[in-house]
Amino acid sequence: MKSKSEAAPQITVTSTSCKNCCFATYDGDTQIGCGAERLEKFRNNGIDVLDVYDDDKEFFLVKDKICVYYRSPEMFQEQPEDLLEVVKQQLLIPYHMILFLRDKDSLEDLNQRICEINKQKMIPKILTVMDLSFEKAGVRGADIADMLKQESFGVWRVQQPLEIPDPKNDPQHNTVIEADTLDLCYDSTKKQKFLFYITFEVSQPIPETFSAELQSAIHDDMERFVILLPNKHNCGKAVLKTAHEKYAGGSFGISIEQKIKHYEDSVHLIRKVSDLCPSLKM
Repeated sequence: MKSKSEAAPQITVTSTSCKNCCFATYDGDTQIGCGAERLEKFRNNGIDVLDVYDDDKEFFLVKDKICVYYRSPEMFQEQPEDLLEVVKQQLLIPYHMILFLRDKDSLEDLNQRICEINKQKMIPKILTVMDLSFEKAGVRGADIADMLKQESFGVWRVQQPLEIPDPKNDPQHNTVIEADTLDLCYDSTKKQKFLFYITFEVSQPIPETFSAELQSAIHDDMERFVILLPNKHNCGKAVLKTAHEKYAGGSFGISIEQKIKHYEDSVHLIRKVSDLCPSLKM
């Protein structure tokens, strides 16, 4: 620890003091570690962890960073024995999963994807089946709804866009359709609380580990993104809710990626989904 003769560091409101955290481990009045193993993760990510003190204890302070694992005894009537697991459950990221169901896809395919979603560590807070089968949509909509009624998703939806560009006159129709449908989907769910939406194709399997990888990348490894670009099967495109709102989605036929690049705004945070989810590297 630093000697008491050294000047105190400049502290901001976004800094986190470990002093009263339940995870802080002490040798006498001196903190020696973190039961949640957060200190080394901060250091590995270039975040300053300072040695500080007051009249009672010597402890660590995470400079200019809020530690989402911080828990003080005052937060509990009775502290649970498995506090770390309780906190990890509290920190599960709320997200919106969008499944693209196309004309070639069967309801059996959709049922398989739902089974795979139910095996995730992080079950989506919102699940939208974006039914792009068009001619079949009127026939299959009720069947899809009946299938989802049997599940325990917080919010589930079936959305069936009615108007699409003519593929013969628009060589970029697939991109336009996707951008338009994502805007429709966002507009219908923006009042819900979620961090990002992520898209999958019903025709492609959803890896069982993808959500755990994403959770670990964001909370444990402190990875950041604004947009995750999908893999070659068009699976795993993720967009922060705040980014979709800021750039008005794919309005005016311009993708969010293009808008970010045009304004040179956090371009480095446009990343591949495989950067955070190795299971989607395919």
